[in-house]
Amino acid sequence: VDGEGFMFVVRKERMNKFFSVCLSFDYDTANKAFPEIERFIVEEAVMASESDSYNEMVQNEPYISQLELLNEDPSGYPKCKGKLEKIEIDVEKNPGFVYKTQGLHLGAFYRMWFGEESYAFLDKSDLRSFPCFDNIVLENDVTRITLYEHIEDYRKQENCQKQWEFRKKLHIDEIGRRIQEEEKEVYKRDADPEINI
Repeated sequence: VDGEGFMFVVRKERMNKFFSVCLSFDYDTANKAFPEIERFIVEEAVMASESDSYNEMVQNEPYISQLELLNEDPSGYPKCKGKLEKIEIDVEKNPGFVYKTQGLHLGAFYRMWFGEESYAFLDKSDLRSFPCFDNIVLENDVTRITLYEHIEDYRKQENCQKQWEFRKKLHIDEIGRRIQEEEKEVYKRDADPEINI
């Protein structure tokens, strides 16, 4: 979901396929649609997330020139040697960095839902014991976590800190890197003509 200040992503795996449903809403419409969206998530999703689309874009933008076009001051962002630009933003050191792999968005979002299939790689007890604004168990063994009270408060230091705490407790970066490496190996294997003959 990509819209004016709002992002919502739902992922579901069926028969080795990933389906993605993205919805864009203004805040009022999102609040009205929330009960139906959550019902769908609880019934169908492996994982789902809700975030401010602008914040997610900025947190995952490696190019200083792009941040400047958005009137963002790049001086406060971590830097690294670049691939396309000489110096780039080290996005993996941002609290809102997202691993996009195997059809999943794995990160620390304003609000997140975790279905039974996600417990294969995320510890259910760590999820359910994580201290945050709201942490409840819904039907179908789905865990819903809201890291902080208001979605638009993503720049507050305490909310960025809560994202870091979630990433660390749930080992998001280790899991994300591992899944990406596994995905690269599958692509490499599938691209090998000797294996595919």
